[in-house]
Amino acid sequence: WLNDPQFVGSFETEDHVYFLFREIAVEYINCGK
Repeated sequence: WLNDPQFVGSFETEDHVYFLFREIAVEYINCGK
């Protein structure tokens, strides 16, 4: 689901708790002939 996530932080509102993560973006380029 997440690619090598790094925990950044969390915060909460009245109804929800949010967790923030960073992850390394991996892009795949397919070149067809």
